[in-house]
Amino acid sequence: NSNDQGVIFFGSSPANSRGNSYNIVEHCQIGNSINTPRHGIVSQGANSFNLYNEIRNCEIYNFFSNQANIINRGVYFRATTSRWKLLNNHFYQTEQRNFTASNTGLVAIDIPFTSFANEVVISNNYIGGSAPFAAGNHWRQSGNSNHFFKGIFVDFTHSNFNFIQGNVIKNIQINSNSNLLNAGIDAKLCIKISENVIGDTSSLNSVIFDTQNKNAEFIAIRAISVDIIENNVIGGLTIKGVGNAIFRGIYASKSSGHNNIINNNVVGGNLEENIINQTNALTIGINVKNTGLSSQVINNKIQNIRAANIGTWARLFAILGESNAPHIITNNIIHKLKSASYTNDRALIGIIINNNSQAAT
Repeated sequence: NSNDQGVIFFGSSPANSRGNSYNIVEHCQIGNSINTPRHGIVSQGANSFNLYNEIRNCEIYNFFSNQANIINRGVYFRATTSRWKLLNNHFYQTEQRNFTASNTGLVAIDIPFTSFANEVVISNNYIGGSAPFAAGNHWRQSGNSNHFFKGIFVDFTHSNFNFIQGNVIKNIQINSNSNLLNAGIDAKLCIKISENVIGDTSSLNSVIFDTQNKNAEFIAIRAISVDIIENNVIGGLTIKGVGNAIFRGIYASKSSGHNNIINNNVVGGNLEENIINQTNALTIGINVKNTGLSSQVINNKIQNIRAANIGTWARLFAILGESNAPHIITNNIIHKLKSASYTNDRALIGIIINNNSQAAT
């Protein structure tokens, strides 16, 4: 489907008006009939903002077009859209999506900087699988082209009252030859990312990233200029393939405002080798890289992770701090980590501080 307006479209309105605002879309099935749509729901305000809309309790599925330089989205804030709530929705793909076009991918919720969005709540949504509640078969996307997956992508203009909480992203399989970043949640400028589940700590292979690229990367939660990252759970992930893929459970970076807090997160479930990276690349539980700001990494649990490759770059760090300011790293539990590499002296490290970072506690 070449329609770039989606199945449901919130368009422009006259200047100085209220925009297409105060609407509720609920209990709808938004997907394909014969052809698959490029997007599920699109908001593109122009002269005035589209404000205070809610998308809740909907099934948004089978958004896929396989066109070069086109990203396929479940919900897409294209422009001039703010103060929305996305609640209790289900995003899934009923069939395997094979990409032959380049520079494309699938994003369930996409809120780019060009939307000028703020005061947005993304809560209790399910992303993945072939049925509601991320159930059924894996959400599968494959192909040797340059394609990627992101469950939630947001790039807000400032951090006021933006929340990503209680979402579940699981039952995903990505087979790719891309060097583009793949992520469960990729967020910039939020107050809080909390209580989200990426994968499944009680099973294996909930999320599978199979790469043929030598410079691939999968991050479960990427948090840029986010104040608080807490109570998130990450597990059941397998990184594999003939390529090399860096894996980071949580990556947090901040350079202004308040110090960031990474608190009470779980990376790795109770099952042995609940997270495994089979490629010759770095594996990190929690990675903090601030500029000029301290960080607090407290009360987290990092466990049952294995770097399974014997190569030189197959290193496993539970916590990596990179900053020119002090880190406070305390009351974390780190155990049951394994590394198969024997070709370097940093194959497995619990806590490592790099790049002129000051003392950790």
